[in-house]
Amino acid sequence: MPKPRLAPGESTFIEIRFSSHGMKGNVQKSIELVSDDPINPKTQLTFEASVVYEIIPSTSMILFSEVSRYGSATASIRLQSGDTSPVTIKEVRMPVPYLSCETKREGNDIILNVKIDGPLVPIASSKGIDAFTVHTSSVKFPKFKFSVHWDTLPIITASPKRIVWEGAAGQELRTTISLKHSGAKAFKILKAKTTSPHIKISNPSRNDTAEQEINVTLASSAKIGMYQEKIILKLNDPLQKELEIGISAILR
Repeated sequence: MPKPRLAPGESTFIEIRFSSHGMKGNVQKSIELVSDDPINPKTQLTFEASVVYEIIPSTSMILFSEVSRYGSATASIRLQSGDTSPVTIKEVRMPVPYLSCETKREGNDIILNVKIDGPLVPIASSKGIDAFTVHTSSVKFPKFKFSVHWDTLPIITASPKRIVWEGAAGQELRTTISLKHSGAKAFKILKAKTTSPHIKISNPSRNDTAEQEINVTLASSAKIGMYQEKIILKLNDPLQKELEIGISAILR
């Protein structure tokens, strides 16, 4: 404030300096001016700013959920031009073979089409986080890092995924579970066991098929109480040799 004291009828200017660090888009800020004016001792000055960057990514993270090991999935990131100059990509560095990226220009923007290939994901891994780097020709923003979060769909899935029983003790409870191969390939149940002698499994097919059904029964001999058990299935599929299905039961 070059002139903090004003006589009647005088005016002055207030200089405002705004730091846009860490901000983007439309920003609204205010300053409270306190004076000894008996009628209006406090005055609020409001200003707006539009913060733009040379390159504005639409997101910093990609999520691939339940990726099929027999297929692929794609997600896009837009690198938006914050001024009138076009975004130029020099290089995209992917850290793993199951991730790839293709670039596409839309006006001054660049679209990054990121793809995950299910068949290339390591068999021992069912989820993970990877990061890749995009190098641009921008002097202010030469490099961007993005993270990719992913998990895979099991080779063989169960429906329902978990058995939940609630009833009176002394009665038999039953559920049918359907098993399906996500790649539509034939498989067979080699062995089925449970963690409780009260739970029995019947009707597993002896043939190799892409879909199987088993009947699960809680015997009437089970006593009053709460049960947390599971079914363990041994399979002949080379990519998934075992499947566990949880069981929760409350007997009144």
